[in-house]
Formats: sequence, C-alpha cells, structure tokens
Amino acid sequence: MGVSQAPIQVIVSPDGFSAQLLIAPDAESEAVTFEILIDCVESQGIEIDEGVRSAVRSAIEQRVPGEVFAAVIAEGTRVRHAEDGRVEWAIDGEPSEPAGGGALGVASRNHYERSAFVMVKEGQVLGRVLEPTEPVDGIDVRGRKVTARRGKSTRLVVDESIERMSDGTLVAKREGALSRQAESAVIRELLEIDGFVDFATGNLDFTGDIVVRKGIRDCFHVKKGGDLEVMGLIEAADLEVKGTLYAKGGMAGRERGSLRVEGDVHARYLDGVRLECRGNLSVAREINNCISIVHGSLVSPSGTILGGRTIVTGKIHIGTIGSEGHIATPIVLGTVPLLDPKLDQFQRLLRELESRCESLADEIRALGTSKQFADRIESMCRELVALEARREQCKSVHTQFRSRVERIRKVEVEIMRTAHAGAQFIANGRVYDLSEDLAGPVTIVCDRSGALHAKTLSGHRMSLATIAAVEVARRAA
Repeated sequence: MGVSQAPIQVIVSPDGFSAQLLIAPDAESEAVTFEILIDCVESQGIEIDEGVRSAVRSAIEQRVPGEVFAAVIAEGTRVRHAEDGRVEWAIDGEPSEPAGGGALGVASRNHYERSAFVMVKEGQVLGRVLEPTEPVDGIDVRGRKVTARRGKSTRLVVDESIERMSDGTLVAKREGALSRQAESAVIRELLEIDGFVDFATGNLDFTGDIVVRKGIRDCFHVKKGGDLEVMGLIEAADLEVKGTLYAKGGMAGRERGSLRVEGDVHARYLDGVRLECRGNLSVAREINNCISIVHGSLVSPSGTILGGRTIVTGKIHIGTIGSEGHIATPIVLGTVPLLDPKLDQFQRLLRELESRCESLADEIRALGTSKQFADRIESMCRELVALEARREQCKSVHTQFRSRVERIRKVEVEIMRTAHAGAQFIANGRVYDLSEDLAGPVTIVCDRSGALHAKTLSGHRMSLATIAAVEVARRAA
C-alpha cells in the first residue's frame, strides 16, 4: 500500500534556483491559509521576501478546491557562467579541413569552385579576438551564493603575417593563403598541397608560389601570381601562371587543357595542350599535338615536336621534328605575336595619314590661288600641316617599333637528329614543306632575301627549297 502524499508540498528544483508550491485537490480549505503556506515554504529553508509573500497570496486566490494547484512561488538569481574567449573570423562560408593541410575552406558556386583555402589581401580584416565574457554569480532560493565559472582567454598565436590590434582586430600584413590550426593562424606566401588539386582543394587563385606534391585533375583551374611546381601529372586543366611553371610530371591536356604562363615553362612532356609561354619553353621529351605560342626560345635537344602547330619568336633547339609517318608538323618562325599586331596597326595608321595628306594636297592644288576660296584654302593648309606633323611622328614611332621587333624575331632552328618529311617551316611569307628527311645535326637559318637554308656543322649550306615544296604562306600563318 503506497504512502499518501501531504496535501501541501513545497518542492525545490535540483539546481536550487526555483521552488514550486503543490496543493492537492483534497486539501481542506482551513489548511490553505497564508500562515500555513508560509510555514511550509520556510520549512524548506527558502528565504521569505515580498515576492514569495505575493506568490503565496496569488496561490490562495487562484486555487480551486477539488483541483490540483501548482505554481512557482520563488526564484533565485541564476548564475551566468562566462563564455571563453574566441576568434570571430570575418570569413564568408563554412570552414572545412582539406586533405593535406590545415587551411580553411569556403563554400562557392559549384564543386570545382569550392576552395579549401582562404585567399586574403594585404590590409584585409580577418576577424577579431574576443575576450572572455564577465561571469555573474547566482543566488539560489535558499539565499546561498553560487559562484560562476570564469572564462578562458583564447590561445591564438599569430606570426608577423597577421597583426593583432589593441582591440583584438586581426589584420593581414601580406597577401597569401590564410591557414588556421586549433590555436594558431598564419598567412602563407608558399602554398603546399600534399595531394592533388581536385575536389578536396577546389580551384586555386593564389598570389604566391604553389607546390603540388601530386597532380592536377581534369577541369580544375589554377591561377597564381608566383611560381607553380607540380610533381605529378597535369590533366586537362587550365593554368594561368605569372611566374615560372615546373610541370615535372608533364601534362596530358587531351586537346582541352591550357597553359598561359608569363615566365618560363619547364615540362617533362606536353600532349594535346594549348600553350602560350611569354618566356622560354624547355621540354625534356615530346611536344605532341599541341598548339603552342612561345615568345622566347624553345629548348628540347632530346625531345620531339610532332603535329599540332608551333609558333616561336626566338630560337629552337630540338632533337626531332615530325615522325617517320610523315605527320604534318608546322613550325612558324620569325613572328612576334606580342608585337606584330601593333606593328600592323602602326602601318595601317601611317597609310591612312599618307593617303589623307595626298588627298588634301590635291584639293589645295585644285583650288589654286582663287581668292573666292581663300579662307577654305587657309583652313585646309593648316589641317595639312597638322596631318604631316602627325605622319612624321607616326613614321618615327613606327621605325623604332619595327627596329625593336626585328631585334626580337629570330629564324634559327637547330635540329640534333632529324626533321622528317612532313615537317613544315613557315617564315617570311613562305611555307617549306619537307618532301624528304633532313638529317641532323643541322641548323635552319635564312639569308638576306628571307629564303631558308640548312647549314651543317662543317659550314655547308643548302637551300631548303631543294628538299621541300615551297609555296606562299597564307596570312593566317
């Protein structure tokens, strides 16, 4: 048989910060008085203040005989523990831990554009170090003090790449990749990726140097302001490099990958790549089926150029051109793709100015010395003088520009082994299509008339036209 409960109970919560009055439905009305209820409250050690007295009076008024009554009659001052100090980062997106590094990720538009690295600019506000909040001690319903826990300061350590201001603001002191560990942050000028550039890293856009320990997967983009070193294979990716590219594992672009490099390129091999190199191109093995524009020299004494189309401003030092299968392999020499279009613009402008000067002079001569057209003649003469001055200025700039272009352009191909039939040399408006193999070592140069010759080590010269079909080059070449 169960133990019956008292008709009036005062229950203090486990944490001691609230007390509840319970009145059973069968409690006698004579027992539900202010004095009796206050005695019940005091019996639990609860401090009696005006708030408790008011709550007891309300309980008497609100209680309905025959029904259970329950109400909170006392509340203490709750303790407010301090929050630990933390860093509030001013970085968009959710951080993620990338493979092979401790930097932060940023959510982006698609999986390729998701980046595992936060790129920051010099002077950018990165976040703020927040100090622990102030704790507030509590007092329970029995009047006992409850001490609040004190907060811990953040243990964030930064180096000279991040400045911590007096108010806790964190400011980037240089451009680079923000890398955060549990208790440290640093902006790295060298970004090292232990694995691949793939979905774990996303596309990269970085101002400093990058080292990729493995390779770069299909369809990913890398844009960077320093040097790029890739140990493994570069697949059909798109790379823009302001410094030097070291493609130690080569690149298999499958006619979709592209390289745009403002410095030099050093590659194991290139296959199916669209390439523009502002500096020199050095390849250990083959350049196979590539569309290449090289503004410097091409150096591959043991390598092969096969198929595609190769345009070189400087010298070429190559092992083999073409193959025994006589695959068409065009080599464009003596062009300066960076400057030739501007030179053409100068030439067109000069022709337009000369034509305008001649036309204006003819009009002036046709009017003669007629007084009727004196004002018009005078105006036309002033215009002619201005046009002639502009023409002379354009001539001077054109001459200087052309001299610069001529200093840069080279027609020199040093072949160590063989230039096979099917190799094509395009220079000075002519296409030389080899009809038989040309054995090396031999150097192809041009004479004063612009015709190509093959020169052996002994100094013997032979017109390339004797072993090649020669035709006028199309303008697009």
